[in-house]
Amino acid sequence: IKKNNKYLTLIDQDINYRHKIEENKKIFNKRELAEHYDKLNYFLSYMKKIFKKPIKVAIHPLYNQKIISKYLSKYKVVKYKTYDLINESELIINFGSSTIAHALLLEKKIITLSSKFVPNSEVYSKKLDLFKIDIFSFKGITKKKLLQSLNYKNTKLKNYINNYHIIDKTIPGYKKILNNIDILFKSF
Repeated sequence: IKKNNKYLTLIDQDINYRHKIEENKKIFNKRELAEHYDKLNYFLSYMKKIFKKPIKVAIHPLYNQKIISKYLSKYKVVKYKTYDLINESELIINFGSSTIAHALLLEKKIITLSSKFVPNSEVYSKKLDLFKIDIFSFKGITKKKLLQSLNYKNTKLKNYINNYHIIDKTIPGYKKILNNIDILFKSF
């Protein structure tokens, strides 16, 4: 897997998508959506400024790209490219998406965001002791302090990778799968 650090990537949540509506027990109105995205845009523009890198937004294939693009108009919003963007990013910003497992395996820096409109966004951050920021109380942070918070060695994270992503404790699962596929094709 080729990885580099061209971007910062937000893995966004469509807070009015059906699974979020079931979780929140409501549909957010335009004012609430605007409030959420105003805070998110402030945070993203701050990150863009201190890292001096473009931000790309990855969304789930079933999310409404037109609506999310409207609220995040300063950024390119894409579907079907999440793993590519993670590979090409220095920093992954998310609201608790399970796709951060890929970022964890690549040892990418990860920030988990919370918002009063996104409950339960901290499942992974709590379980893995990841850095988290509430976009409604965010006032700023120096790049140095942020990098110190993101670069520390996390034993919970290493245990997670070893327990859930390394099949025989020596080879990551994806490499084992690729090796087995290679062996299978050579047998034909």
